[in-house]
Amino acid sequence: MSDPIATAFGPFGRIGVMDMDAPLAIHVHHHLHIILKVGGSNTGFAVKGRLYPATHSTAILINRWEPHAWSPVPGQAPTRFLTLYLEPEWLRDMGLGNGLDSFGRFFPSPIADRSDWANCITDHLHDLILSSTQSIHPVSITGDLSGLLVDLVQALQKGTLRSLSPEGRRFAYDYRIRRAMHLLYSSNAPTQLDEVAEEVGLSRPHFFDLFKKCTGVTPNRVSNAIRMERAITLLTQSSDPMADLAEDLHFATPGNFSRFFKSQIGINPNAFRRTMIADGLHR
Repeated sequence: MSDPIATAFGPFGRIGVMDMDAPLAIHVHHHLHIILKVGGSNTGFAVKGRLYPATHSTAILINRWEPHAWSPVPGQAPTRFLTLYLEPEWLRDMGLGNGLDSFGRFFPSPIADRSDWANCITDHLHDLILSSTQSIHPVSITGDLSGLLVDLVQALQKGTLRSLSPEGRRFAYDYRIRRAMHLLYSSNAPTQLDEVAEEVGLSRPHFFDLFKKCTGVTPNRVSNAIRMERAITLLTQSSDPMADLAEDLHFATPGNFSRFFKSQIGINPNAFRRTMIADGLHR
């Protein structure tokens, strides 16, 4: 079973440290996602169906809405990952490119070489987050993290390895799919995709086909990602029991909520809540 160590939150998004040996289902994020091995066994991450090595010399780079998954090697020791979930708006504000491009690629390839400088920053981030969980009088770490994250993203961009076979261009981001994304984000309950298709004036088959061509992922995966982020928001902003959170998120039972949550990030919501750090304050 995967063991969560710590999760730090800030304007940048969130950063997690976790020892993983439980599989992750195929899923997507609205964030720019960076995965860095910091200990344990070498492994690989599947991004858009292709496996890329996750070692001390590589970084896995995942653009917004790119499907990815992970499976441990049977009998292999757990792998410790430092995982970054970076908000597009924060990236833009830091001058790191057009982070608000809804489906544009920020990283040209899913893998980068980690330079000595990138490894130095990675180790410092890891140590900083761990030290905050162990300190009796924790201090704010948001400022320290923001500067380190900018340096790390820039270092990884320089080390990005170009894909051997460049991807074809996606279809233009159709106005009906933009409308569908707005409907998915604005609903507080899990959205019925048939209703979304009807609302934007498309048949169900045409909607699913056009959505996949425009975005590279299915509407189901985007809907799950939005639901997952709402779950994380509720976990970070309240101390409500899991049964209440499951009801708020429209899961039939707390067990269903827990299984969904674990399939997306490898740990259950109770474990995630225990690891949270926000602006240096334990929760």
